[in-house]
Amino acid sequence: MEHEQRRSVRLRQARILEPMVDILYPEVVGGTNSLAQQRMNRSIQRLVYKMIKEQRAAWAPGVVPKITGDYTVELNQQGLLSIVFTNFGFPPQAAHPMTFQRSLTFETITGYKYELADLFRPGFDYVAELSAIIAAEIEARDIPLLKPFEQISPDQDFYLTPRDLVIYFQLYEIAPYSAGILEFPIPYEDLDMNLCTLGPIPRLLMG
Repeated sequence: MEHEQRRSVRLRQARILEPMVDILYPEVVGGTNSLAQQRMNRSIQRLVYKMIKEQRAAWAPGVVPKITGDYTVELNQQGLLSIVFTNFGFPPQAAHPMTFQRSLTFETITGYKYELADLFRPGFDYVAELSAIIAAEIEARDIPLLKPFEQISPDQDFYLTPRDLVIYFQLYEIAPYSAGILEFPIPYEDLDMNLCTLGPIPRLLMG
């Protein structure tokens, strides 16, 4: 089991190429069992198509943007896979493109998709804990806000790297367009006393 947890999965690049749509995304093709592979690939495909719909819905009726998409594999080790998907919409004569960023984090042995709450002990107020860290970072980085920051959502967007839990916000979610996709990397060492002992982060802390 320990050997399996340290393994990475094998990925290949797939593509959706349609009129006004050019999206790259990964497919899991090995390194785990077939059921887990199918679960992860279904989740990935659902998200990719959901992001295309999200991009089209962002514009006024009748406006058809050219949509491109790409991805980054942020973590693929210890039986964990975390992928960030970025989607860009470019309508004709628009002042600027619209960008959406989403992510998926999996347990590769089972294909289980982690939610933010899964990273912490049941009953632990992770929303307050993470919100306090992010509020301090907003002040330290002097980030302009659309309104005073209160707290993250319980299902706030996140991804994992070998070193950090990264919480992020969509365009206009808390800040103006000029601020971009705001990301807040939080080192695992800052959270280790409050993590779920069966979750993914203790595994990464142990190396």
